[in-house]
Amino acid sequence: MENETASPCNGTCTLNKQSVCEGCFRTIHEVVRWGAASEVEKKDIMTRADERARGAGKSLALVG
Repeated sequence: MENETASPCNGTCTLNKQSVCEGCFRTIHEVVRWGAASEVEKKDIMTRADERARGAGKSLALVG
C-alpha cells in the first residue's frame, strides 16, 4: 500500500509507569494493535501518540 501509515517505532521500546512507550508514545495496547489496525485506526493512534509526545515536551519525528 503506497500511502500506508508507517509505524512510529524507533527501537527505544521502553514503557513508562503508564504503559506508554518512551520512544513512540504509543500505549502497549496501541503497539500490539498496530499490525491489525486499519489506516483510520493508525491515524487515530498517531494523533494520540503525538499529543502524548507534545505533553512530554517532545515530538514524533517520522521518516518516510
